[in-house]
Amino acid sequence: MAAGTRPSAGTWPPQRDLLVPFISEGIAMLPVVEVQCPYCGERIELRVENCAEEQRYTEDCPVCCKPMYVVVDLDDDGEPLVTVESEAGS
Repeated sequence: MAAGTRPSAGTWPPQRDLLVPFISEGIAMLPVVEVQCPYCGERIELRVENCAEEQRYTEDCPVCCKPMYVVVDLDDDGEPLVTVESEAGS
């Protein structure tokens, strides 16, 4: 494209199908687990990594925005076992 010219209609943003390979190789491949928020009781979905034996981190509930303490362990088949509790540990 010559300097000072505008792209033709439809060239930006990129077409969605151009983004799909990037998405399918990234976060979309992480397992999704359903848990219940220890504060508001809503059932929510978390994407977790299943490549590390044990993970512990804090993530905010997308419903009530309170911090949940998330623990991810892997079973013998490599499937994630996820527990959540309030940051205070209840």
